[in-house]
Amino acid sequence: MASSSGNVIVPSRSVLEAVGDKRYENWRVCLESYFRSQHLWELLVNGLPESSSESAASLNAAALHAIQISCGSDLLYQIRGITSAKEAWDTLAHMDRTNRPKERRIPEVDMKLEHWKLHEAVHKGQIERIRSNDFDPQLMSYKFPPRHRTPLHLAAKLGNWEMVEELLKNMNGANLELQDAGGNTVLHFAAASGQKQLAERMVQMNPKLLRMVNKRQMTPLREACGKNHKELATCLYSQTSIHWLYRVDGGKLGSNILKCCILAQMFDIAVDMLMCYPDLATMNDAKNSNAALQLSLMPHAFPSGTQLHFWQRWIYSLIHVTLPLPLKPSEHAANRTSLDVESGQMPPYSPHEKDRLTGSPTNNAPSTKTNNHTTMIKISGPKTLNELKRVHICSAELLRLTCQHMSSISPDSGTLRSHGIFEAFDKAIENGIVEFVQEAIRACPALLHKFDKDGRSVFMTAVQYRQEKIFNLLYPLPEKASIVSSVDKDSNTMLHMAGVLSPSTKLSRISGAALQMQRELQWFEEVERVINPSYKENTNKEGETARQIFTRTHRDLAAAGEKWMKETATSSSVVAALIITIMFTAAFTPPGGSDDKTGLPNFLKDRWFRVFILSDSISLFAASTSVLMFLGIFTSRYSEQDFLRSLPTKLIIGLSALFVSIAAMMLTFCATIVIVMDRNMAFVFPITLMASFPVTLFIKLQFPVLLEIFNSTYGFGIFRRNTPTWI
Repeated sequence: MASSSGNVIVPSRSVLEAVGDKRYENWRVCLESYFRSQHLWELLVNGLPESSSESAASLNAAALHAIQISCGSDLLYQIRGITSAKEAWDTLAHMDRTNRPKERRIPEVDMKLEHWKLHEAVHKGQIERIRSNDFDPQLMSYKFPPRHRTPLHLAAKLGNWEMVEELLKNMNGANLELQDAGGNTVLHFAAASGQKQLAERMVQMNPKLLRMVNKRQMTPLREACGKNHKELATCLYSQTSIHWLYRVDGGKLGSNILKCCILAQMFDIAVDMLMCYPDLATMNDAKNSNAALQLSLMPHAFPSGTQLHFWQRWIYSLIHVTLPLPLKPSEHAANRTSLDVESGQMPPYSPHEKDRLTGSPTNNAPSTKTNNHTTMIKISGPKTLNELKRVHICSAELLRLTCQHMSSISPDSGTLRSHGIFEAFDKAIENGIVEFVQEAIRACPALLHKFDKDGRSVFMTAVQYRQEKIFNLLYPLPEKASIVSSVDKDSNTMLHMAGVLSPSTKLSRISGAALQMQRELQWFEEVERVINPSYKENTNKEGETARQIFTRTHRDLAAAGEKWMKETATSSSVVAALIITIMFTAAFTPPGGSDDKTGLPNFLKDRWFRVFILSDSISLFAASTSVLMFLGIFTSRYSEQDFLRSLPTKLIIGLSALFVSIAAMMLTFCATIVIVMDRNMAFVFPITLMASFPVTLFIKLQFPVLLEIFNSTYGFGIFRRNTPTWI
């Protein structure tokens, strides 16, 4: 390579182009041999001494030069600023370690052959091998890596429940307590999959399984509730100690299960839990949420959040629902409870829970007999309405129990906030749950005068979220004058809230941008009527009045409303113009022709001809009226106030006249067919039926719009000023 340190020669094949693979190893071996031959290796290992001489510096330069000329251009670029040979050498070594692909480590598993055979049998679902008792029963408790699952865990995870049932024959109750890496027992898997019979059998073998919590802080009951397995959840609940749920982890577990039951609409379980421990309603779980808050997020569980047609409301009123409470547990639960108390594993139950476990009636529940632990409902009517009314009755009972507990809480703001009552109350207003708001205020009157974080009152929030049913509760209140005069922290009045654009979720329920604009104007005018007239011109901290806010926030909606109106008028006026053309022509071409001498129609004295003339005239006049109304829509100014009555009225008249014109046109056509076919109904009826199909389709598509516009403009409206006293 070289004979002296002054003349360094490195073979070209030793040039290092990249690090991170075997090329670096080859290069390092080659360079190390060279440095040893030139007595430079010690310098690379130890580096330059602190008091280095000129000869030592020369050796460092020689070694550094050897490294530099043996590196490719890319690597040389990265180390060219280094002046120490040792530092350059170490830097390249570090770069190699960093750029090497990480080797995949294979876990060392100490497993015997029979373990693998058992694993294979379970994984492939070879039930016959399990039934033949080829395996030592002690192997059933072996935990396979990496999830530390027993054969029973594996079979349950694979969903092979027949295999699980077979494996249970070779296991005792204690083995069922084995948990995998996630803390799950086999009962957790069975509960999550809704395997009721297997779950009952496991609980019978080892009741302690009901109280085993996995790493996600979930019991088998919580798994069943979370997966919406109602029958299994009711079964597991009837055998689970409510006192234990209330006590463990400071009540967080019980609160979480209660919240999950409400979300899954398992109201029978939820009501029973609250009857035993009412404070669970406001007890926070691990996520700082509680049952009261969950209930306030479910408007569909209450009548105020349900929209029914008139015939559905009639049937709904006839449905009879009886709610048997408390739940009656099975004999297993009663026996299990007495065993727990006698063995000292848990404290005695509360007095109410003792009544529940023994089946004794309580003061809080109607004395209704049940056949088993499931809530039995006697109802008559459509199944969907049956279920709907059951949900409403159960949620009302759940709300009553929740508010009953709220009445026992100190009414100061700090206590109500710490229990999550303020948050639940605000969410109930936001979601328009009238029942929740009424019951909560009755239980805790201080809520009526509460303000949220923005300084807004109950009814300011109702206006902000356009909850008219909540706003209607304001009318009968004696404190109405003081409530409507409040302002928030930004000096916004209730009228300012009405001036802000409605949430998109509320607007989307109204068809057509013009009707949405009309609804916004109705809200603004109603709030304007309620508040003190002196507040109408109040400005907020931004210097804006309520009307200025309304104009600014509704500019895009007004433009969309104008476009919607014109598009509707355009499509309808085309139809009306076509009808005018047809009816005008038909008036001068009577069916059956005219007399050549007198020019009078041949069927002038026929009563069907008189029907033809009358219906033709009505259709022509109605279509002309419709076109004129639609023309008025095109030429409108489209100011904000026009959307309130002027434009909707023109559209109502135009569409109504168009429908009359279409109906009269069909009657004209029928009369013509009768005359031409000489009253041969065998031909008249099918022809008339086919001709009426497209017209009927048009009416079906447009009539709901007309009906909605009419109700919105001239109907009863959404505000109920005669709301009866409720507090």
